[in-house]
Amino acid sequence: MHCDSKHEAKCAADLDYLKMAKQIKDFRRGKTIRFIINDVLITTYTPDFEVIHNDDTLEIVEAKGRFLLNERSFRIIRNLMQAVYLKENPTVKYRIVVN
Repeated sequence: MHCDSKHEAKCAADLDYLKMAKQIKDFRRGKTIRFIINDVLITTYTPDFEVIHNDDTLEIVEAKGRFLLNERSFRIIRNLMQAVYLKENPTVKYRIVVN
């Protein structure tokens, strides 16, 4: 699996370990999310990973360095995730893993 940073690679290795230990069912690269409000495409976002837990619940995981955490573009994405995506998908969990 190609990773964009050492931190993301470590997250992937941690998830691989959890899968081998059967603590999660599976994980994969994140699928692109389209934020559409009032029939207007605002932006798209591709999270780092999607984790499928043993109870088949989905968790979106983003590996982010602490210096990039407060970057304006990421703050907007984080707010859209909370205000739009998670409201429309209440069973999905969203976690940011900070380096």
